[in-house]
Amino acid sequence: MENKVWYLGLDIGTASVGWAATDTEYKIIRKNKKRLWGVRLFEEATTAQERRTYRSNRRRLARRKWRLNLLEELFSEEISKVDPNFFLKLKESKYHKEDKTHKLPYTIFNDKEYSDKDYYKEYPTIYHLRSSLMTEKEPDIRKVFLAIHHILKNRGHFLLQGQNFKDGDINNLIKELLELDILHHDLEVNDEIVDNIKNIAVEKKNLTDKINDLKNKTGEVYLKIPAQSLGKGKVLISLKGTNHELSAITNSSTDILSGELIKVVDIKDEILIVEKI
Repeated sequence: MENKVWYLGLDIGTASVGWAATDTEYKIIRKNKKRLWGVRLFEEATTAQERRTYRSNRRRLARRKWRLNLLEELFSEEISKVDPNFFLKLKESKYHKEDKTHKLPYTIFNDKEYSDKDYYKEYPTIYHLRSSLMTEKEPDIRKVFLAIHHILKNRGHFLLQGQNFKDGDINNLIKELLELDILHHDLEVNDEIVDNIKNIAVEKKNLTDKINDLKNKTGEVYLKIPAQSLGKGKVLISLKGTNHELSAITNSSTDILSGELIKVVDIKDEILIVEKI
């Protein structure tokens, strides 16, 4: 058979592959008293929906963690003036009392005239606190942090299937919110103001528009970027509270290593051109 011409026929399906070996007259070849033909069965291919769900959850949790860390960074200076151990107490609130770094009796508030008992008596739920802060003139900075922390951690979404907003509904909703004057904006509520807010709220950008917004932004190298555009690397850049992992090249004469800071100088074919800072 080694010196003979023979054909291999394949029947490729979504869950099987059939095969047969024939001679030039299309007769099934036999070897060891067995015809050389058969079929291999396997599980049918499935979509990447399950993996995509896991990936989406990882990204959602990573973004939430990033938001909360940023919030803590913004509040840390002012809160440290009132309670230097506030964030430490929050992080260790899940530990048993014997495992905590501090030995204070309460988790959040340990003031002489205000403790956790007073806090939970005044605000049975976090929503009571959020409601109270809307009208309170000089609230405790720690309470403001707790309220915003809850909002950022459980911010929800508008991805409700079948939901449809009409322009008139959006305009009326924005107008009603402005007339409530929760933010004390001192703005004259008119159609122009409402339209401007609506345009910002419903603005949609495709991937190209988002990438173009990254020009002159700074970030960190995730995977090494080879010198003189000899290859692509990866960078991490934050835009509007979201971390983006994007391909990047550099025209510099030396490689830009992982962990080094970069600046986006140009964008070509959705690939960032960066330089080391």
